[in-house]
Amino acid sequence: MVYVMRPKPFQSLTTAEMSRNKRSTASRTVSVTLTLLAAVAFFWAATEWLERNPWSPTGDRVDVFMNESTVYPNLMTIAEAQERFRQVDWNGDGEKTYALFLVHLWRTVDANVEPVEVNLIPKRLGFAMERSLATGGYYYRDLHKRELPPEAKSAKVWSEARNNSDKSRPIDPTLEWYMAAVPKIYRRTGVHTFIVDGSGRIYAKDLDGRIISMYPYSPAHIGWKLIQTRKDLEDLTRLTYETSGLDFP
Repeated sequence: MVYVMRPKPFQSLTTAEMSRNKRSTASRTVSVTLTLLAAVAFFWAATEWLERNPWSPTGDRVDVFMNESTVYPNLMTIAEAQERFRQVDWNGDGEKTYALFLVHLWRTVDANVEPVEVNLIPKRLGFAMERSLATGGYYYRDLHKRELPPEAKSAKVWSEARNNSDKSRPIDPTLEWYMAAVPKIYRRTGVHTFIVDGSGRIYAKDLDGRIISMYPYSPAHIGWKLIQTRKDLEDLTRLTYETSGLDFP
């Protein structure tokens, strides 16, 4: 006797089965999407962590010194540009002020929020306002607060200050401006933080990776070193390396 296998007749999927399949497909799609998003988030977090916590405790010493040597002329350029910026009423409001933001020394806006070409500093330097946009291993922070003098901390001006919590006052852009140059990655792209004000005096200090948020009332009295020449910077860097037990390049 010969048995013949006959194919089963085609059975169409029921509505319930089709619905279950659609839900399963949608579930898999959502799962894959969430996995991809998690992977991207992990990669971003890992990149940020590595930038803040480099595997090597120090960078190439020659590169660090070259980066810091570039900061000095950059800050001199910014100081000169601020003085020139203040000579013009760029936004047409009848008041001449210093630039509140570094990028405004390259391009600012008028009273109608229209762009105004300024070109007192290079575009590259004007945009170096964040760590991700650093140039030469450093980025530049506008400091819109200044520390109050010690005697003011118990005086009437202290009680009237807008920001009592951090013992500071807001700056007056018609009279003053302050800026800091900060290493993009501490001890890899630079060691010292630099500050400058309307006087053009440049100070440097190793802040152990801390980010400065206000201009100190008297920098020289709290360990900031006045940098007037490249030789001053070289001497400071040499001292920093010797204190850390490293060989100066």
